[in-house]
Amino acid sequence: MNLRDLSDEQLVHACIENNRGAWEEFFRRFIPALLGAIESTLRSYDRYDLLNDEDVIWEIHEKIVEKLYCRGILAQCRDPSAVENWLGRVAENQTRDWLNKQARRKRLPEREAEKSKIPLSTPLGRGGRATLEILVAESGADGELSEYLEKALDELSDIPGEKKLWALRLSLLHYWPLTTPEIENLAHFTGYAVHELEGRLRDIMSHLVEKEIQRAKDFNSAVILWLEIRNRQARLREIRKNSSEEGIAEAKALEEEMEKKSKRRDALMNDSLIRPSNEEIGKILGLPEDKAQQVSNLLLRAREALQTRLAKRFASSSNE
Repeated sequence: MNLRDLSDEQLVHACIENNRGAWEEFFRRFIPALLGAIESTLRSYDRYDLLNDEDVIWEIHEKIVEKLYCRGILAQCRDPSAVENWLGRVAENQTRDWLNKQARRKRLPEREAEKSKIPLSTPLGRGGRATLEILVAESGADGELSEYLEKALDELSDIPGEKKLWALRLSLLHYWPLTTPEIENLAHFTGYAVHELEGRLRDIMSHLVEKEIQRAKDFNSAVILWLEIRNRQARLREIRKNSSEEGIAEAKALEEEMEKKSKRRDALMNDSLIRPSNEEIGKILGLPEDKAQQVSNLLLRAREALQTRLAKRFASSSNE
């Protein structure tokens, strides 16, 4: 029987009967709905600053998975044929509970952005999770500089070395597409005809979309691995009750298997910035193929320059 051919109602019944394969198909099928409900609820509470926080999204999602898989609340779904709508309500309630709990513990930042501005903590682009904060954080920027990230775009124009500026700007292409004036300026800087540059940028954007799709697939796979690890943890507790040599050997093998799966899951949960490759940025900026690695150096220096400029601004403001 191909589990993917099951109707939603049939799949729910198979899960309630504790069919392991059915659970894996269940989460593969409904993860997008759960994530969508989580993010929709965060938006309804104006918590745009959390939409790009993978730790928060994962924590809420894991609580939902635990309730469904470990606590058996799936059996409470009265209409299995409409399970997706029911899951949306479960995810909404769990997200609301998480927000309320964090607010009570005073763990949430009490910061309001000006209504006319989009904070840099907001995802840069539809469906994106990375922000300019991530970009600067990758360079090791001090946390006290975060309040000056809103001025980052103004500061970028002052960084010496136009090639460094463009390398940094192109690294954000997926979240912050170039405007028409920027394309014209970049064409003038690189010597490309505007239509040729636009074609190259379209190709790069299509590659970045593929990376975003792969990231979503990786997240789904990470959830399945989490389920498998939980299954093996339960088995391990039972096996450890057996102190025989066979029991000890089986427990050791299971621990090694769990460690491998945990490493795979950690790798899949990587949330590094989605950006063009060094080679793609290098071709736009006219760097030879054998010097494409210079892009990483350019980005690093641009980030360091940005950090320095922001630090100076911070020091100047502190002395006022």
